[in-house]
Amino acid sequence: MAGYSPFELDLSSLDFNASLNSGDLVIDAEHVHLLASAKTLLSAASHGKPVREIQTLLDTLIRDMALHFAHEDRLMSKSGWSEAEHHAGIHRLLMSEAERLAEQHRSSLVSFLDIYRFIIGSLVRDHLAIHDVEFHHFLQEDQE
Repeated sequence: MAGYSPFELDLSSLDFNASLNSGDLVIDAEHVHLLASAKTLLSAASHGKPVREIQTLLDTLIRDMALHFAHEDRLMSKSGWSEAEHHAGIHRLLMSEAERLAEQHRSSLVSFLDIYRFIIGSLVRDHLAIHDVEFHHFLQEDQE
């Protein structure tokens, strides 16, 4: 990420909040961890940290996503949620997008904005705050 000059970035949208609460302690802990990893990555990038450090943080986020998605896929399947396969497909698409982003970063073909859009848009807003919440509602109804 050579050439970036440090700037302040409001990362409060990456704070875990009640709207993301699934009712499953493990899933919630994984979401907290993913959000913290994403926040660390974006903070480092916005402060002009070295490319190697950004790549390591990006690779760590992708590894954490893979572990979380595998766990969530098992839980969805085990729960009998009718949308489990569709949601697992969304996980596969997100992983593909994240891995492509990491590869482009290795080749210096990705900007900070590309990483920001993926994390804030695809991962947090679209996935955690919309798609995962659908599953959370199912989990909470199933526990009643």
